[in-house]
Amino acid sequence: MRVSIICGDYHRIIEQHLPQSLTNVSTKIDIEKILSSILKSSRPYFLSSTLIQMIVFIIMSIISPMPCPKYLSITLVVYVFINYLTHCTFFSSCLIITLKRIKSRRHSLSCLHLPSDYYIKDRKKSIKNTFFQLPMKLFENIDPKFKRIFTGFICLFSIIFVICSLWLILSIDTRLFDDRFLPRNSSSLRSYMKSQTNDYDIGPVIMFVIPQTVDYTNATNRLLIHRMIEKCQNETTTNKFKLVWIDHEDVTDLLTSKDSIDIRITPYSQNDIILSEEENKTVLKASRFYCQYKSIKGDREDLRTMNNLYTYTQQSPIPFIFPFSLIFQHYEALGQIRLEMYLLILIMVTITFVAIFLIFASLKRALLIILHLLVLLSGSLACLYLFHNLSFNFANAPWLYIIPIVYLDTIIHATFNMKKTKWKYNRIMFSLIIALIIFSFFPIETYIFHIICYSLLYQSIICVISINILLPSWFYIIKRILKQNKKTKKLSKILIDTNQSSAITTEI
Repeated sequence: MRVSIICGDYHRIIEQHLPQSLTNVSTKIDIEKILSSILKSSRPYFLSSTLIQMIVFIIMSIISPMPCPKYLSITLVVYVFINYLTHCTFFSSCLIITLKRIKSRRHSLSCLHLPSDYYIKDRKKSIKNTFFQLPMKLFENIDPKFKRIFTGFICLFSIIFVICSLWLILSIDTRLFDDRFLPRNSSSLRSYMKSQTNDYDIGPVIMFVIPQTVDYTNATNRLLIHRMIEKCQNETTTNKFKLVWIDHEDVTDLLTSKDSIDIRITPYSQNDIILSEEENKTVLKASRFYCQYKSIKGDREDLRTMNNLYTYTQQSPIPFIFPFSLIFQHYEALGQIRLEMYLLILIMVTITFVAIFLIFASLKRALLIILHLLVLLSGSLACLYLFHNLSFNFANAPWLYIIPIVYLDTIIHATFNMKKTKWKYNRIMFSLIIALIIFSFFPIETYIFHIICYSLLYQSIICVISINILLPSWFYIIKRILKQNKKTKKLSKILIDTNQSSAITTEI
């Protein structure tokens, strides 16, 4: 998108500065003037978007407690910086070479038709004029009252769309296991997981570990352990499975028997208790007991259960007890991914508003940019959630970090240059939409490939609608309001001057 915007600005400004006559073309081209105009038309907007992206990902790399998002954010910072340096150096050099070729009456490297080309003496109408001239004329001839109603409805619709989309993306859940990760022909793992969750009501085991010596002959300690099991079973995502070794073992015999420790511990409990001989005395050094999830989904309810179990163990008088499961680290990571996705959108919108307002000193355009950025981000995620059951998981998390920056340059540049290069955006986005539609027919089964394709497809469609319908509608409404306010102030000034003249006449 950035390359297409730059090339569009190059073509537009070069055409404006090219002489209309065919004589002495080389003497009438001012390369320095053209170059300065092109840099002024593109560099401020790309500088602002580059600063926004770098600040956002630097913040994400600082606040993220997980190593993978840190490295991904740092990589994106480096990539965005190198991209901007390429724009400032490589493309500027290519531009100078192109202008030199034009000045020497040779063909442009950017495929720009020159007035001196012998085969283009009579310029044909562009695609923009051919396909958009009639709709624009029809829109200009519409009654102003109907035009105000229509644009007002579109602006109201955009606000409602943002609110509904934000509500929908807050409903996006986490998911540890998703059968869509698997190829269609791979049925063994899918069948196994289905049998575990549906047929046997079995999920990952939760182990409550007590790493300190506890008097298990004490009735109070036994009661505390059973209460912990009851709290675990009262959760909505756990089943009735429990394995408490003290219900099946004689603790007094374990501690006082003269037999070998290996013989004292039955196979039923050999993995759950640790005995040791200290000063001719048997000590039960550590133990654990169990609870179990119903499934391995890893959705929001599982995350809530995990947090509740941590809370129960912290509140328990049993010393140093903690819950442990091999699946806990994945549940914690899923919850953190979900939180960081929302933080990324919030930080992106906030930094964009502050940067645009400070750099360009325009509150109106800053508000328009964050509105359409919210339309783009929330709308694409909401479409993925509604039509493709999007969830936050380990497969799509890296791509979801990149989504917010895909069309940021386009929105900022379009807001400040709506009437100049709109067709340049449409051309590249229509090409991308066609390519994505063609890719959708390929028999590719990779889950993340489909998420990337559909997210780009929805973002491109929403961006086209935003640039061609929403932004012009907001500009029209704002223009009408400013014009009305100016007219009201002018009438007020005339009335004040008239009243003052009447008062002076009366006094005379």
